[in-house]
Amino acid sequence: MKIKTIQPINWIFPSILIFSLLFVGACAPKARKAVSALDTPEHHVKNGNKLLENGKIDAAFYEFNRARELDPEYAPAHMGLGLVAAYRGDFADGLKTMKTARKYTRDDEQNRSVSVGFMRVYLLGGEKIDKDWLELVEDEFSTAKKIGPDHPEAYYYMGVAYKMS
Repeated sequence: MKIKTIQPINWIFPSILIFSLLFVGACAPKARKAVSALDTPEHHVKNGNKLLENGKIDAAFYEFNRARELDPEYAPAHMGLGLVAAYRGDFADGLKTMKTARKYTRDDEQNRSVSVGFMRVYLLGGEKIDKDWLELVEDEFSTAKKIGPDHPEAYYYMGVAYKMS
């Protein structure tokens, strides 16, 4: 009986290939959690609002979503995501997300901002949301005023609503 020997050439190539793949894998950058003074929910929401004002809806979505990832109960992040949904024409999701934002408000300022957010969603949706959309805007305006009268955005969007109607 003849014993078969493995030729060195048959195992050298696979060995080199496996070693090379292991070496390259070891040199790849490791995933790490971003730690920065600018990687805060507040900063991402601020960026998201600026992007939203400039019509960059997808970029704003990224910023608001990152804020929500950093703090899942941060009301302004949910408010921003609700506005993004409304700008995309998904008013049902926008209102649902705004309700989540209202649930997570931590202070009067956030409460007023969420009321203004609802006003904006109603303005964007108009009759697609409800035939009495103006009354819904007025209700949110009243809520914002009860919390505190010094919130110019509420007055601005109420004026826009009256002009649209």
